[in-house]
Amino acid sequence: HLSGRWNSRIGQNVNLLGEVVLGDGEANNRYTHYLEALKVNEQTGNKELQADNYAGIGIVYADMHNYPEAKKYHLKGIRLLEETGQTESLAWSRINLAEMYILQGDFEEALKLLYAAKEVYTTLKKAGMDASILTMEGKIYFKQGNYPAAIKTFFTCLKVSEEIEEKPSVADAYNYIGESYIKQKKYSAAEVYLKKGLSVSQEIGSLERINNSYRGLTALDSAQGHYASALLHYKLYI
Repeated sequence: HLSGRWNSRIGQNVNLLGEVVLGDGEANNRYTHYLEALKVNEQTGNKELQADNYAGIGIVYADMHNYPEAKKYHLKGIRLLEETGQTESLAWSRINLAEMYILQGDFEEALKLLYAAKEVYTTLKKAGMDASILTMEGKIYFKQGNYPAAIKTFFTCLKVSEEIEEKPSVADAYNYIGESYIKQKKYSAAEVYLKKGLSVSQEIGSLERINNSYRGLTALDSAQGHYASALLHYKLYI
């Protein structure tokens, strides 16, 4: 039998393997690896790593658009982190859960979670956390149709993200600013920001964000009656 110390290291390594597979997009493999890690970490009693495993499983379900299951696993992780008092990890988990509520249109619950995460950021000043919170707040404004507030929030997010070179948040900000400008019929500005979003998304190799950029460019072309170009951009993101 391996000691608890080595079992804990195995749990960490299996969890890391799940994160590596996460990048490859193989949902079944990712799910299996996180479950394996969870079993090991339950045996060793490492609640913080168990919470990571639950978060990983939640992300797998979110990628499959199964948001009720995603929320269930994120909540399990949050309960464990509340028991252990892991303040920073708890804040990040609340941000992840907030996105699940946003995707389901429950903005009130999402804002409660973001407010709690923001209180932690105010204390810890952890790099990247404020950018993530601003991204979620901007998404809420966008989905509510409050495009001026969305643009203002994402410009703030852009400034914060560029300062710390948090490029995924930079790409998100550009894309959402561009899509908000489409809604306001400011087509020239929309094109500028969507193309900036596409450039950053391609630079970091984020397929999801590349698709978001092309989706925005498709909507922009359609809004202006450029149907041939819209079809081309549509083919690039489907």
